[in-house]
Amino acid sequence: MHFSGIFFSDGDLWKTIRRFTLACMRELGMGKNQMERKIQEELHFLIEMINSHKGEPFPLKAFIGAPTNITFILLFGDRFDYADPTFVTFLGLIDDVMTLLGKPFLHVFNALPYLGFLLKPHKTILRKIGETNAILHRYIQGAKQGVSENSMGSYIDGLLFRQKEEEKSESKKMFYDANITASVLDLVMAGTETTATTMQWAVLIMMKYPEIQRKVQEEIKRILGSERVPTYEDRKHMPFTLAVIHEVQRFSSVVLQFPRCTAVDTHFRGYFIPKVDASRIYMYRSMFKIPISSLGSEFQNKATLYTANKVETQRSASPKTVELFLCMCVSGAT
Repeated sequence: MHFSGIFFSDGDLWKTIRRFTLACMRELGMGKNQMERKIQEELHFLIEMINSHKGEPFPLKAFIGAPTNITFILLFGDRFDYADPTFVTFLGLIDDVMTLLGKPFLHVFNALPYLGFLLKPHKTILRKIGETNAILHRYIQGAKQGVSENSMGSYIDGLLFRQKEEEKSESKKMFYDANITASVLDLVMAGTETTATTMQWAVLIMMKYPEIQRKVQEEIKRILGSERVPTYEDRKHMPFTLAVIHEVQRFSSVVLQFPRCTAVDTHFRGYFIPKVDASRIYMYRSMFKIPISSLGSEFQNKATLYTANKVETQRSASPKTVELFLCMCVSGAT
């Protein structure tokens, strides 16, 4: 059976699409100042959304729009209005799929697929993924009309241009339609739900620890004031906020664990891992040694390390941490 996309492909196909994706994302500004500017532009819409509720309670899922749009700008080249019907449908499908993927029945189905006729919900996942792919396919087909080397403003444009170039050669086809759709779907799933869910965890945890929330707000107001939009450089002067973000990421651990396999026989720290032995590395035991009842002190302990420069802040300058830092600064100050 052959798989497509970034997560589930292997061999030359995986190497090619992964290498292309990294190069394309760098070209589009990932990890550069231009990406930070795109995030800052989206923050204005997030502020408007929060202010529109006029201090009244609103669902945590309202936070999903901002991080999702930041990813969509890279993938599609443009953002969606939070009330756009297609956008709302898309977010609903993503949320449904991720919720179903966390259900115990899926593990049973993966281990005992012949019991599938008893485990009907897995068909719901396939149906919803199919509906998500249909939306993506529509946008991909629409982008095909004007793709050229001089008009590559999104990841989809880059994929389609490579497909166009590939058609002129006799080489093995890597950028076929199914692989393009699967690659975009992988980035949609990886780049939207993870950040949005982490933000929701941050709000819930700070509700449980109001003293932590007050410290974050005090630090934000002291460094940023009430008008200035945050930049990622501000993190060097905001050790407590950065500590809270990293503790939330550690505790929530929203990233799915994907199976990996070795290409050759491997010896590692006294262990032998044979070639093509699919294995999973779970970090949960070490990550959850600290119970939630001790999170308050962990926030302070980590903040102390950052203040004393015992932890190198540059190591955690991942794109997702940039998003979380900027979004949390805005959310905390609003």
